[in-house]
Amino acid sequence: MFSRSVAAAGRKFIRRTAAFKNEQSGATAMEFALVVLPFLMMIFAVINSALYFFTVNSIDRGVEDAVRQVRTGEFRFGGTAGAPLNVGQFRQLICDKAKDGGASIDCSNLNILIKNNGSAWAGLTVDSCQTAGNITASTGAAADSLATYVGGKETVVMVTACYNWDLPKYLPLLKLVNFNDGLLIQSSSAFRSEPY
Repeated sequence: MFSRSVAAAGRKFIRRTAAFKNEQSGATAMEFALVVLPFLMMIFAVINSALYFFTVNSIDRGVEDAVRQVRTGEFRFGGTAGAPLNVGQFRQLICDKAKDGGASIDCSNLNILIKNNGSAWAGLTVDSCQTAGNITASTGAAADSLATYVGGKETVVMVTACYNWDLPKYLPLLKLVNFNDGLLIQSSSAFRSEPY
């Protein structure tokens, strides 16, 4: 009698196990739960990388478009504003040209470093955007004449834009932060002014 009840219980257990094994309800939800987190992390990483490269490209474009006015001497003869540019206007010009590309740039996070090296390329180096753990201050005061820093015709000039991009601090999982809760982006352009 005992062996019959054990055998019946065993058969019943096997039937239940087989039925549970063939049960499919909830399997899709479990598979989705396992896949969704890595998938969303990958999507956010792709979007963040795209935004980073878009911002870098916009700042590069802004620097190149703005320094064209220095390279051609247009800044001395009125530029687009009708009067010679000062350092603050030049910084705003770089920011506006970067925004023309469609990027969302906070101009208060943009610093501009300008220097000339006379007529020699030798010894011209790119300035660092970071000084003692802080972003390097912009060259001169905003009201200073731009000509003071870029020199005259046929002068070798280096313009560096330093931008503290703060979007990565809102995406802590990606850990793309390299500077004060943000990402420090640097764009430089070296050129010789034309003989205007």
